[in-house]
Amino acid sequence: MLCAEGVVPLYYPSLLHCEHTPAHLIPHYLVTYVPILAVMIVNPVLYFIASRSVKTLLTSQRAHFTDQERKIIQKIKERFFLVVLVFFCCWSPNIVNGLLLVCHKSVSQGAFSTMRIIMAILNPLQAFLNSVVYRGCAGCNFRRPEFMLMASGVRDSGNYSHSGSTETTALLRTR
Repeated sequence: MLCAEGVVPLYYPSLLHCEHTPAHLIPHYLVTYVPILAVMIVNPVLYFIASRSVKTLLTSQRAHFTDQERKIIQKIKERFFLVVLVFFCCWSPNIVNGLLLVCHKSVSQGAFSTMRIIMAILNPLQAFLNSVVYRGCAGCNFRRPEFMLMASGVRDSGNYSHSGSTETTALLRTR
């Protein structure tokens, strides 16, 4: 429904005979741009608070703070930053489109078409980029799943130990 509302005027401009007053745009802005701006403002704050509390959680569970915990905290902070960056990159064209709608009389129709194409590419791309942020590029391998390897009698010979680590106990233990 919302996609049709944006695409139909591009192909059939004669159907768009609405009143273009600021009062006419208020519901559109409240539904579309205010939630995006709210997330853009609140998300970095929440991630910053969460990343600060990670150190406390790790040290309270382990009662010590070593290089391994420092690496984990650094990795979590990097992932939090990347999640926020992906959101900003993928949804900022919507905010630019909203600004173009405010000054629609001085902007060409080509600018609106270009922004809609950029939004159509970047908005759904957030899902893919989030999966890359969460799993990393190493998570994109196309090997057979482990349960299929075990069923066929092939075992993964990867060494998952932390070579070069000076610590004697692992942060997370598997049962």
